[in-house]
Amino acid sequence: MADITLGRIGELLRGMFELLWTKPGGMSVEVILSVLPEITQLTEYKKGYSLSTNMPRYERIIRLATVPLVKASWLFKNDKGRWYLTEEGRRAGRKYANAQELYKEGLILLEERRQNASLYNIVAEGAAEEACVQIQKFLRVTKRAEFLRLIVDLLLAMGYHISWVAPPEKDHGQIDIVTQVDHTRNQRGAYLSIPANPLLLKV
Repeated sequence: MADITLGRIGELLRGMFELLWTKPGGMSVEVILSVLPEITQLTEYKKGYSLSTNMPRYERIIRLATVPLVKASWLFKNDKGRWYLTEEGRRAGRKYANAQELYKEGLILLEERRQNASLYNIVAEGAAEEACVQIQKFLRVTKRAEFLRLIVDLLLAMGYHISWVAPPEKDHGQIDIVTQVDHTRNQRGAYLSIPANPLLLKV
């Protein structure tokens, strides 16, 4: 753990800032995390996998380290897994050329916000970011057939009628699930395709 210093966290965040600086439309978190090792000097420890999350340590570090930046309104994360650098973030990037100072200022703003926030909100915010890490962990180790069954169970619980599900041995084709909101009416159905890697699933 001694390898994860404030300065090294700052280096990761600076790399993220550089990626997003020329991308007003933002970038998906998957792309950001895949490119960071190419533009940031990572130690073997940070590139190594964490036993608790089954993902590279640097990925969990960057996810948790961005919490102060989001609370400072420097970074925006939408619910589709896309990150955007805000105008406030650009101003902070110009003001704090040193990555460590940038992160420290973000921590100060986060602490100020926490002093005025309810305990519930503080716990909820931390839990939400940790949940993203755990979902990523689950998807990394889940086989396609198992993930398909999970989607079917979810659709059934939501009240959908499942007209057809691809057999487990199917490994090609465009459609995996055919579903309808109400099979008693002539309603248009939805056709879903589950990728081999659930992390690539787009809704």
